Amino acid sequence: MPALLPGLAAPPVNRSRISAITDEIARSPQGAIEFLKQYGLQLAELREVPGGGAYENLSEDRLREAARELREAGIRVSFLDAGSMKYHLPGTEPARPRAESEEARARRLQREGAEFERRMEHIRKAIRAAQILGTDKVRVFAFGRVAEPMKLMPRIAEILAPMVDLAASEKIHLLVENEASCNVATARELAELVRLLPSPWFGINWDIGNGMPHGEIPFPDGYTEIHNLDHALLCDQDVRGLDVTVRDAALMSRAQPFSHLHGNLQCLCRGQRPGCPLQPCGRLSPS
Repeated sequence: MPALLPGLAAPPVNRSRISAITDEIARSPQGAIEFLKQYGLQLAELREVPGGGAYENLSEDRLREAARELREAGIRVSFLDAGSMKYHLPGTEPARPRAESEEARARRLQREGAEFERRMEHIRKAIRAAQILGTDKVRVFAFGRVAEPMKLMPRIAEILAPMVDLAASEKIHLLVENEASCNVATARELAELVRLLPSPWFGINWDIGNGMPHGEIPFPDGYTEIHNLDHALLCDQDVRGLDVTVRDAALMSRAQPFSHLHGNLQCLCRGQRPGCPLQPCGRLSPS
């Protein structure tokens, strides 16, 4: 089992800490509930309605119905995986130029411009959906990746700031997720953006494997970036926890035996507040 890095004691890892993305475990909401109950899990992470669209785009009546079904099954919502800002920021160019016609490029730019103009409307819908569903955590992204994302970080922080203020007024925490195709892909980039937005209502949703396409070794390199950030900015805050995945624990050093999984989870849990969930994602191989 890998040794833990120095720092805070790790909260215990048990089923009460594990959540699952419902559209990854079933093809219907009821199927997801049955899966969670079958494995004794109490937390659900919501992104797409299994067999349907994004939760933040549902009507309030449908959201209340979904919340009721989960509540009656004894399941709480840990996190709303909204899709905010997973498109290119107007005025920027993709890091990898696309093979697209001028007509297709014009349509894309028009679509991305319209999404950008609606960004506050979208985050309001996501915040309202989270409130109805009974969670105080909503995911955001950091726009499509450019050639030099670090140079764009101050602009991204500037755009996120009023969203964070709005979320704070509603007692909702926005967590930026690192995604390989976005400007925040690595743990280093996560840390940089959080340093630029030092609010107790803004935190991180670390998908540990997503920095690997950019050459990041999740453990110990990526973990150290997050661990150091934790001590610099997160310790005395209420919610700047890490939302990590069981799959990612197995990826932390690219290839480790299955027997190391529990130790990796303990590493990931260091610095987390007790209520921060772990999310199983994908399949684990016992090899």
